[in-house]
Amino acid sequence: MIDEGLIDGFERVNYAGGYGFKAIELRLTIKVMELLSNNNIYDDFINRLEECASKPDNTVFADCDIKGMSNFYKYDKTSKVWWVERLDSVGELLFSFDRKKIYNLFSDYPHNLSKEEVEIFDK
Repeated sequence: MIDEGLIDGFERVNYAGGYGFKAIELRLTIKVMELLSNNNIYDDFINRLEECASKPDNTVFADCDIKGMSNFYKYDKTSKVWWVERLDSVGELLFSFDRKKIYNLFSDYPHNLSKEEVEIFDK
């Protein structure tokens, strides 16, 4: 898109692992920041970020003995759904109820879950 002139003021920069974009003119970057600031989008973003950072982290962790998987975690102690991540993958949403059987949200929900598990997950 940039090379085709669809986005003015930026140029494509190639890196070893891919590519990125950089502003050709500093004033364009300043203009964007002014626009964000004038519309309070930037201020709102900073305020939400500070609010989120000031909240206590209630995440609960548990060991996972499955090779290639992260530790299990849930967002608070009352949750019955444990989340886990495959260490060599990005984008999978994996969860468990008993920390033994792991489900994939996209391929298993709801047809591979029991009726009780679907009810728990939907809460």
